Amino acid sequence: MSDAIVLSADERAEILQLVENEERVERHQRARPSDFYRPHTGGQRQFHQAPHIIRCLFPGNGFGKTTAAGNEVNWWVSHTHPWQKIPRRPLIVIWCCETFKQFKILRTQLEEQCFDRPFTYNKSDHVYTFNGGPHPGSQMFLVSGDSSWTHVQGINPDLVIFDEEPPEALWNEMKMRRRGVRKTRYVFAATATQGMTWMHRDLYLPWLKHHAGLSLDEHRAMEEQSHPRLWTWAKGGITDNPGADAGDRDWYASQTFNSEAERSVRLGGGFADFSGTPVFDLAALEQQALNLRNGEDGSFVHVPARNADDQRAVTVTDGKTGRTARMLLVFAPGATERGRVTLFTKPVLGHKYVIGHDSAYGLRKGDFDAAVVLDRTTGEQVGEALGHWGDQMWAEILFGLAWHYNRAFLCGERQVGLMVMRRLHDELRYTYQYFRRDEDSRDRRQSDDLGHHRSAGDLTIPRLRRALAPRDLHGRLLDSEIILRGRELHRQLVKFQFRPKRTTQEIHECHDHELEYGAPRGDHDDLVLAAGYAQMALHEVARVKEEDLPLPEGSAGAVFGIREKFNPPAKQADPFDRS
Repeated sequence: MSDAIVLSADERAEILQLVENEERVERHQRARPSDFYRPHTGGQRQFHQAPHIIRCLFPGNGFGKTTAAGNEVNWWVSHTHPWQKIPRRPLIVIWCCETFKQFKILRTQLEEQCFDRPFTYNKSDHVYTFNGGPHPGSQMFLVSGDSSWTHVQGINPDLVIFDEEPPEALWNEMKMRRRGVRKTRYVFAATATQGMTWMHRDLYLPWLKHHAGLSLDEHRAMEEQSHPRLWTWAKGGITDNPGADAGDRDWYASQTFNSEAERSVRLGGGFADFSGTPVFDLAALEQQALNLRNGEDGSFVHVPARNADDQRAVTVTDGKTGRTARMLLVFAPGATERGRVTLFTKPVLGHKYVIGHDSAYGLRKGDFDAAVVLDRTTGEQVGEALGHWGDQMWAEILFGLAWHYNRAFLCGERQVGLMVMRRLHDELRYTYQYFRRDEDSRDRRQSDDLGHHRSAGDLTIPRLRRALAPRDLHGRLLDSEIILRGRELHRQLVKFQFRPKRTTQEIHECHDHELEYGAPRGDHDDLVLAAGYAQMALHEVARVKEEDLPLPEGSAGAVFGIREKFNPPAKQADPFDRS
């Protein structure tokens, strides 16, 4: 008995039609692959829409940056760009590759997935000519980073594409081509596997510092993109590409790399200093990335206090009239130009919190005032602050943040922050702060001992390392003691690294005493230090009871001498002393 399937004439015709339709789709895809390109919203679409002169894609491998760059070229030369205004004439494009040998591998991908036909390619001159669209005759010249580029020195292009990082000399040559009628635009599509090079210095850092001056972290900067010339996308990888399946992602994640720094760049994008070694466990930080979220940005503003005796109130003096008033510091949405306070979780009744803070001098181009707020019970990051406020305003920001989170315990660095902490203690009467106990110096004011003094062998950062990435006896990663929420804090933790104190040394040549740690030169690590003090506060707060602290002048405890119970004088006062 035969198992052959017998088809009717109608069924046979239907199958033939399906086959014909599939072949028609394949023919159309070979002729116009751009019709099948769907830029993802993880960075490709934003790249195509950006109007900036220089657009930089610095994601990890598997993101689809070459596909995005190839389709950008195709939309220009065919004059079909859905977002950019393209000149109505034949265009000149320059594609800069690492080597011509590397481009031979890339050529098939561009021609099959990006370039619409008809086009021709001249191998000897390394030039494409595109003959489709309303203005045929556009050309794309290839330039190799490892060979002479004298053949394009006289060319004034419309668009320049850098596929992977070019030599700095080539970039200097290409940026001098922007003149006359052709207002050249530039695209960088590179995974930064060469470390902190000129690309980091000249493209990424100016963009980052511009937005940092507007109180925006890297994540918000990628949303805002307010730099007048530079557009940058410095994150993402295979996990952001919807065209990749679970097997692709698993393959990338299972690969071994020369260093943790290279792993972070290849899988997550951005920059890392390969001459240094990451301080924090990047595998743990990869897991923490799932916890990150946007918070509510705002600032603390003064509102009149209904009760002048309210402990939360501060005395504010009118600069014109000299009159004073008792005001409350209340959180209001909307960051100021000096900085931002970000709340990820509102304070919960009955919960207790700690705040770690790192102070700066308030200079616009200097370090940042930074604070990290943690829930004492869960270790969750519930808030942060970052800005250039200076000691007087910074003290009020910390005062408002501490009262907002149910009178949180404060712990900060002493070197620059002592003036801030003493203002909190002596003027604003906020005494619930970390201080260094010295049982042999009872006559010393508590405000003299406020804050943590960093010295040789300081354990603030090592303890934060262990809290973020605890491991069992077999080396298996355990749950972190701290739950990160802030994207900028996470970025700074990833960048934080060991490095030689002397730039003339290589890290593998250094002994421990010849190493230091911090952010890559030109970047910032203020939130990392604030997180370190917050983690320190989680453990130190148990040693500092609120009733042990000095009582404010004029309070009932001070009037009736209760303070003597907790802070007895070093010697009996002489009643006849008139000094």
